[in-house]
Amino acid sequence: MPFARAGHPEMYRKRFWITRQLAGLETAAATNQRLQYLIANGQTGLAIVPDTPTQLGLDSDHPLGARSVGTQGVPLCTVEDMEQMLEGIDLRRITASFSYPGVGVPVLLGQFLAVADKRGVPWSELRGSFQNDPLQATHTCYDAGTPLDLGMRLAVDTMEHCARHVPGFHPTTVNAYDLRESGLNAAEEIGVAISMAQAYIEETLKRGPAIDQVGPGILLICAAHIDLFEEIAKFRAARRIWSRMMREHFGAKEDRTCRLTLAVHTAGSSLFPQQPINNVVRGTVEAMAAILGGCQGLDLSAFDEPVDLPSEQAAMVALRTQQILALESGVANVADPLGGSWYIEELTDEVERRARAVMDEIAGFGGMVAAAKAGWLRRLMDERQWALQSSIESGDRPIVGVNCHQIPPEQDTLLSFRGEHPEPSKEQVEIVKEFRLRRDAGRVREALKRLKGRVEVPSENLVLPIKSAVSTGATLGEVLGTIREAYGLPYDPVSAIAAGSTV
Repeated sequence: MPFARAGHPEMYRKRFWITRQLAGLETAAATNQRLQYLIANGQTGLAIVPDTPTQLGLDSDHPLGARSVGTQGVPLCTVEDMEQMLEGIDLRRITASFSYPGVGVPVLLGQFLAVADKRGVPWSELRGSFQNDPLQATHTCYDAGTPLDLGMRLAVDTMEHCARHVPGFHPTTVNAYDLRESGLNAAEEIGVAISMAQAYIEETLKRGPAIDQVGPGILLICAAHIDLFEEIAKFRAARRIWSRMMREHFGAKEDRTCRLTLAVHTAGSSLFPQQPINNVVRGTVEAMAAILGGCQGLDLSAFDEPVDLPSEQAAMVALRTQQILALESGVANVADPLGGSWYIEELTDEVERRARAVMDEIAGFGGMVAAAKAGWLRRLMDERQWALQSSIESGDRPIVGVNCHQIPPEQDTLLSFRGEHPEPSKEQVEIVKEFRLRRDAGRVREALKRLKGRVEVPSENLVLPIKSAVSTGATLGEVLGTIREAYGLPYDPVSAIAAGSTV
């Protein structure tokens, strides 16, 4: 079956996978420093995680958002935040991937495109991705009470715009990773994720683009867990399912549409605070699974993540682990090195059968959107989470240093952690307040008024009017508030501020 072995015949002999480490600190300037540090040490792609208020669609100076601004990611509520975060980074040479699934994706895309315009970078040269995954966001992440139908419209707007105008960008990264971290097994992870991708594609095709415009813009970000062989089989099975779906269901003609792009993040849920140096070993095994399974991009969780934001030292260890695997281990010398093994081939067939059974169950509801609305996915995740935690607590699932081969806490001192909990960034709150004072409030009001009029026309794609609004100085919260109002929803998802009170 095409692409079961790998996405490209030469694979890593021609080009290594993209190496990334998640970055997102208290301000755009601080995050830029971390990104520059990682690039200087050989990282080949950006992996950016916004902070909690940004994920919720709130501005940094929002009464609720100010309590957690910048504590576990970077605040990106204005176009200047985006510009400062990317200062000195060549958008033509490096991919920029945003770990952001929710309704604010077209706003951050508008900021990103505005920065590209200011630098004179053609949209055709931009590379990167957004998660843009409302089905996943409503189950495992931040949705701020946004109706799924509104999330789907904004996701499809982003996909259609990129298919037509930003062809090198991946507007949707279906987040299989968070599904797996929420308890699903390997087959369920890819079965649910590919069903989500199918739903997004079907809705986008209704807008007019062809499958060979839309399909290449979708990628999956999967988890790499500790079961080495099952994970390798999972990635191989995912490529087979994807290829068949594109050819047989959607009628794709081009190989690039049928070639699944896989980004992989090693499993955060497999890391533990007990004997934390063990996490370096866990991450190495999981990275090996991703590489032997043929990923195109890889993020490796830092060993100190169970207790803290990744330190500079831990981020460096994770990056160097990838580089040692690429340059010293020999695993990059051949595509699909375990292909042909009777065990791997049979395991690939088994994972594919189980994943297809999940997809058939979803199809029985009428597709992933209907299954999500019926509560099927929520029930499945709850069942799997309970079973997983019970197996750890009972010892049926051995975890070295946690439920077996333990040592007394007073002896667990090989690594010391800072033990500091980051405070909300007061600096960022002041930056946003000062930004509001400098901008032309009249132009912002007019841009938001035009945007509201476009929202009220269901057939209108909102990406360009959103880009126009952020370019005049509208904030993330103001843009999303305007869209919510046009949908008959409260302007503020937590009802803490009134419409127009910030302009």
